[in-house]
Order: sequence, then structure tokens, then C-alpha cells
Amino acid sequence: GGDYSLWVRTMKQVNWLPKIAINYCTGYQNPAVQKELAGDGDHFMGGMGYSPELAKKFMPEAIKIEAKYYTPRSNQPFDSDSIQEAVMLFVLAQAIEKAGSLDTEKVAQILRTEEFPSVMSLSGTVKFEPGGQNIHALSVITQIKDLDYKTVFPIKYQKAEPVFPMTPWDKR
Repeated sequence: GGDYSLWVRTMKQVNWLPKIAINYCTGYQNPAVQKELAGDGDHFMGGMGYSPELAKKFMPEAIKIEAKYYTPRSNQPFDSDSIQEAVMLFVLAQAIEKAGSLDTEKVAQILRTEEFPSVMSLSGTVKFEPGGQNIHALSVITQIKDLDYKTVFPIKYQKAEPVFPMTPWDKR
């Protein structure tokens, strides 16, 4: 997150902005970083599999899990990265239960062949392809405005039209 904050602050300091900035895993997804940047974070975009706004409409069970298990221990809400880690743990727990054992090969075989329900995933399920990637993983493109992650793409999840090009620093 610190690198992302530095990146945004440096752009402002030198009075430069690209027409569009789409980030991935740079700190963009962390609400605490966005709070630190305030209005300077407006109009930056990023890929996400989770935001509180997205969860309210499409992943309501994730909000309950967040409130019960995550926020009390971390003092912050899920972000796109932390929810992926939570999904991983829940899927692993399901695989261990299905395998009936902690035997690595049995668990790995279940992970390779089964589909897992996942209320914390936008698609609602997790299934791995032979290379180990989740073929049901879904992401959206969001754009920050007033500390709110507004989904701009895909249309199915769209909450706002994207601001493009980004509003120059001296016009904010």
C-alpha cells in the first residue's frame, strides 16, 4: 500500500496524470490506503473480486462472515486480496472434509476434481483447472470516487459510468 500511496502522491507533486490508471494489487484495493489518499485517490481504477459495495448486492453472506470473523480481528473490512485468502482457507477446509483425511495427495486430488461452493466469491463457486487456476474466478473494474469503489465494468455489475480521462489535479 505504501508504494501505491507514494506513486499517487508523486504524480500529484509533479502535476502529471495518465488518461487512465488501472491498478492490480498495488494498494488500490485497500480501503485504508484510499482513506489516507482521500480525494487524491479519485478516478484511479483497479481490478477487484470484492468490495463492500459489490458484496452488499451480490455476496451478502460474505458481509456476515467479514463481520463475524475478519473485522473483529483485523479492525478493517475485507479487501480484494484478503477475501481471496479467506476463500482459499474455506476451500481447503472443504477439500479436507471431502478427503476425510489430511493426506496431501487425497486433499490435492479433491482440489483438482471437485467444485466448491463459495459465498465469498462473486461467481459463488470455485473450480480449479489442471494448471491450478480457479476457472470460476470473476473480477470487476472499479473506480474510486469519494472513497467509494464504484463498479464500472462489466455492465452486469456496473454502479457508475467511468470518469475518463482522469480529472486533472488542478480541476478537482
